[in-house]
Amino acid sequence: MGHTVKRVPQGFSYPLKKVWEGYINPYPSEECPDCEGTGFNPETKQIADSFKDKENPDRQWCDKITQDEVQALVDENRLWNFTRVPLNAQQKEDAQKSGNGLLPYNNGRIPSADEVNEWNRKMDLNGHDLINLFILVEIRAKRLGVFGHCPTCKGEGVVFKNEELRKFHKEWKEYEPPVGDGYQLWDTTGDGSPISPVFATIKELAYWCAEDSIQRWREKWLEDLTGENKGS
Repeated sequence: MGHTVKRVPQGFSYPLKKVWEGYINPYPSEECPDCEGTGFNPETKQIADSFKDKENPDRQWCDKITQDEVQALVDENRLWNFTRVPLNAQQKEDAQKSGNGLLPYNNGRIPSADEVNEWNRKMDLNGHDLINLFILVEIRAKRLGVFGHCPTCKGEGVVFKNEELRKFHKEWKEYEPPVGDGYQLWDTTGDGSPISPVFATIKELAYWCAEDSIQRWREKWLEDLTGENKGS
């Protein structure tokens, strides 16, 4: 679970574990019924639907992508398992400096389609995320001459009950909670919600986290936000 600390007024009383109202557009859209939110025309959607189809292996192609599709992923800075691993002494040194063992730049390697397909099989066909899927579907659909957007939603994947609602939805801007001198823990894995009381000091929040089974955050915050080491 991801967390962050926000500075809010000490009297801030927004309900805990409820998404902050400033992150929720009050003018809702609806998933396009014709493309099921993909934004694709029927022909392109068929290609997307067949990308991962374990019930019909002959139709499935997530582990049968072609070299031009691999190149498209590389061009879009994907496939870090191949392109961000160090290949020589200098790159190993650069990767160590990055802190996560990966290069902060591409290593210059372009993997083969066979390598990428085998990697995806070893990942139980979960190697490609939605970003990869959309890139690959577009490349394949264009090669087949069928790529296009859904005529109903014009590629947006959503529809509105009327044009006025669409206008309000587009114009709405999200906003942060009020700023103050208190400290509060927020969840960042979802849309964003407060998950702790508001405390006057970062130490009080850190010790609350220890009592609330989030101990791993206490020492980190005490060191990062107050300059005190974990032995304090």
